[in-house]
Formats: sequence, structure tokens, C-alpha cells
Amino acid sequence: MPPLGLAYVAAVARREGLEVRVLDGALRRWPPARIRDEIRAWRPDVLGVSVVTPLVEDARALIAEVRASAGRVIVGGPHPSAADTVLDEIPGADLAVVGEGEHTLLDAMGWSAGDPPPGVRSRGRSFTPRPPIQDLDALPWPARDLLESGSYRYPLAGTRRFASLLTSRGCPYTCTFCDRSVHGRTWRARSAASVLDEWASLVQDGARFVVVWDDGFLEDRDRAAAIAEGLLARNLNVTWKCEARVDQVDPEILRLLRRAGCRIIAFGVESASPRTLRSLGKGTTPERAARAFTLAHDAGIETLAYAILGAPGEDLGDVAATVRFCRDLRADWVQFSTLAALPGTPFWPPRGGTAPGPLDAETRRLTVTDLPSDQLEDALGSAWRGFYARPSTLVRVIPRVVRSGCVREVVGAALRLTR
Repeated sequence: MPPLGLAYVAAVARREGLEVRVLDGALRRWPPARIRDEIRAWRPDVLGVSVVTPLVEDARALIAEVRASAGRVIVGGPHPSAADTVLDEIPGADLAVVGEGEHTLLDAMGWSAGDPPPGVRSRGRSFTPRPPIQDLDALPWPARDLLESGSYRYPLAGTRRFASLLTSRGCPYTCTFCDRSVHGRTWRARSAASVLDEWASLVQDGARFVVVWDDGFLEDRDRAAAIAEGLLARNLNVTWKCEARVDQVDPEILRLLRRAGCRIIAFGVESASPRTLRSLGKGTTPERAARAFTLAHDAGIETLAYAILGAPGEDLGDVAATVRFCRDLRADWVQFSTLAALPGTPFWPPRGGTAPGPLDAETRRLTVTDLPSDQLEDALGSAWRGFYARPSTLVRVIPRVVRSGCVREVVGAALRLTR
């Protein structure tokens, strides 16, 4: 997926007159040596590196090798925002940007003496948090022209001509497995007019499928309805996907979203166990999930279920019940995952092993579970195989994957499941 966070930061920096380049090494499938050579050739005044927790070691090694080629190295993203030890973990970094980086990065670049600006972490200096950005409409759109937009792939899109966007930030809910250190707990939204203008621009640039990455697109039902009505009024002929909680949908809004082109809604089901849902702070029930999926299907919208297998307190029977529940929901797509240890959550510091799934087998994703890692890994693989290897599912999924240009990635995931 396009790294919208980097593209937002790049857009703000460029608006200030700075020369900016974005390197997405994962997209290009470059080995570390190629990425190092590219940075050394650039010799940037400031090197900003977005860091996620499973790839901290990779970031540390990369920065150590290119440190002499950059004037100042600043890390940002989910891990630096949640882990106050990040500058110890990555000694080659000079500063860390905590939270939303659009304005903080500029302040970090210009800071030289005294305590650092709010939102900037420095060694041996006091840290002051920076409030989340309130006026999201004032931000420039992401600098997508700095990305290789035509090279990104999303298997659910059914086309290579897709785009992604954010219409809101923040999440007010209390799920214990989720880190909200970047965008915070306060939900803030762009105006419907701002969203529609960017959406229209994406369609004009050739997008035929749009992924809305908001944690909660339906947090403000009236705003979501205004966006849907605006899509219809502007005759923007494009299909799209969004995410919502199972307790946020009703027949009327779902029918409107469907008429406006919404093809897929992703719901956080997490577990079939009420006990697990309570322990995870989800605030929903299996009954509410079942109702949401029924309503979505009745409206003609495909569904994607996010499911967590082997949460603390669960045994293999609970895992099997969640897998069956996702089938009973008639979910069109399911993403089975394990519960990861992330800074900013109660499950940090990590104290478990790893149970890689087909989508994260190449990262060091520490799992929080009471089950032996090998048992959980077997159960995870069985869940993926059991859901997607069914003939009825393959007939539906394979054409979508081929049209999306994701054959290589999906075949790789499938091969990992057969090992």
C-alpha cells in the first residue's frame, strides 16, 4: 500500500520550499545494500525513517550504515511514537518524532539548542507531547507524485488502478491490542467537501478503486452520509472499501454506501468468545457482529472480517470457535492474525514467541498468547487454508487477485501455508 504518512509529511515539507524525495524500498523489493547505496548517493541534509515495531532491527542496521551520509537522522512513525526508548534502540538516530509528523518534523529539522520542540524526543532532554492536528483540511494532500503509484497492489481491489486516502484520524475506543500513539484517541475528521475534492482528483488521475484507511469511517454517520451523497452527486464512478465497527451500521446507511460505490466493508470481529472480547476491551459482542454482517450482505456489500486467534486466555477450542464463527458470518474475506506485542499497549514489553502467518512471515512479530507458539502457528495456518482453499472461495478470489496484479504475493503466501 502507498505510505500515506510519508506522503503527507513530504507534502508539508515541500510546501515549505524543501526538496523532498521518498524511497519505498519494500515496494521496489530492494535488498538492504541497494537501499544503502541509494541513500549514500542522495546524501540528504535530513534523512527521515518511518519505523514499525517488527522492523526496528532493520531500521537500526540501515541507519547505522548510512549515518555518515546524512546531516541529521530523524525517526518517526508508530514505533518511535509509542516507545520512549527508541533512541536507545536506534543509536544512529538523532531525534524521534512522536505522533503526527507533518509539522513536528519541520520543527525537528530547525531545532539546534535548548529543549526540543513539542513532539520531538532527544537524548538527555525533556520531552513535551504535541497535541494532534485539529484542522485536517488545512493539510495539503499527500504527495503521491513522489511515490510510484502505479506499482502498488491491493488484492481486494480487482484492478491495478487503485488509490488510498484518509478522511479522518484518531480512534476513541479502548481496544487493548491497538496502539494509538500516532493519531491519538481523539477522533478528528476532514470535511466532506475536502474529502470529495481529493476523491475526485484520484478518480481523475485514473483510480478505479479507493481504499479508505480510516479507523472508523462511520464514526460520524452524518458526515459519512454526506460523503456518499457527494459521490453520487458528482457521479464519481469508482468502487471503494472502508472500515467500521460492527455497532455503527444500520440498513439505511449501508444502502446509501452501496449506491455510492462501496463494495467492501471491513469489520473487527476479533473473536467468537464474549470473554475474549471483554478482555480485549472491544466493547462489542458476537451477536452485534452477526447482525452487522447480515445487514451488509443484505445491502449487497462484501465483508472482510479481522480475527485474532489465540489471545491470552484462549485455548485451541476458542481458536476453532472463532474460525467457525467467521464462516458462519459468511464473510467474503477474512484476515486471521495473532495478537502482537506492541509498545503503547498493555502487552508491552514482549514476553512471548512468534507465530508467523502468511502475511507477516518475513517480520519479527512477537505474539501474546497462552498457547505454545508451534500450536498457534499450526492453528493459524489451518485457519487460512480452511477458509481460502475451498473451491467456492478460490473461484471468487483468484480472478480478483489476478486483476489486482497480486499473483506473486498471494502465491508466496500460499506456498508458506503449504510448508
